[in-house]
Amino acid sequence: MNKNMYLGIIGGVIISIILNNAYNFPNKEMVSVACAVIGAFFGASIDNKFKKQK
Repeated sequence: MNKNMYLGIIGGVIISIILNNAYNFPNKEMVSVACAVIGAFFGASIDNKFKKQK
């Protein structure tokens, strides 16, 4: 795992906290996991774009 993936996971967790506070989801844990996974994929795709430019 690389730095951008960690940043993506942290960003996803922060976004999930904001979403869970703004909306009353019945399953808050699944929202947190989904946001963290999406954040990890975004971090990995950003990292791949940087590697391709070099």
